Amino acid sequence: MKPFRFGAFPNLRKESLIVEEWTHTVKQIEKLGYSTVFRDDHFHTRSSDPIAMLASAASVTKTLNIGSLVFAVDYRHPAVLAKAGATLHLLSSGRFEFGIGAGYRPYDYNATGIPLDPASTRVERLEEALKIIKSMWTQDRTSFTGKHYQISEIEKAGYLPEGEYPKIMIGGGGRKMLKLAAKYADIVGIIPIYRKNPKARALAFGNTSEGIKQKILRVKETAKDFGRDPRDIEFQMYLT
Repeated sequence: MKPFRFGAFPNLRKESLIVEEWTHTVKQIEKLGYSTVFRDDHFHTRSSDPIAMLASAASVTKTLNIGSLVFAVDYRHPAVLAKAGATLHLLSSGRFEFGIGAGYRPYDYNATGIPLDPASTRVERLEEALKIIKSMWTQDRTSFTGKHYQISEIEKAGYLPEGEYPKIMIGGGGRKMLKLAAKYADIVGIIPIYRKNPKARALAFGNTSEGIKQKILRVKETAKDFGRDPRDIEFQMYLT
């Protein structure tokens, strides 16, 4: 069993970004012994760009991990995410946790004109992106032809040492996302699923302690199907 770690998600919902406040907050999070500081990736708030914020956090800390919770695959091409991830990994001396998901908030899509495809399509696109990203972290050149992305002889994302790249974190609550996480993720985030029907109970079974336990067991069993050792997978939950 992996040891418990605790991360922090500082609330910075202010009219303007105060650099001194951000760097002081990050340093305090490290001083208090937290494992990771996270930033989200949305357009519906005035929070600043997560890539720049995490690079800043890495520059003023020594032991604190930095993490995206999570990049939405539809907002950036996988080649862009691969380079950003590799750069953050190097800037932080290996402390970056690469969180990525399929995207889900309608406002983010409507505000930018990005089509909000059905969940099955977004999960399918996320898997293609993961194949490209991981290849760009490990191979000198990457070519890929899929339904959603085409890559031709693109160079490695950065000067990553052989066998070294960011930990991949994938969050999900549905079967397809949990299966994808079991296949690719070093860290699996268990996300509660809320029923949309107002007449239904506020929380689905999957949000109970027993439901969460079953999701974890499902990930572990699925990981075995992909030839992975479940003991290598870490589990994460975001609580407010």
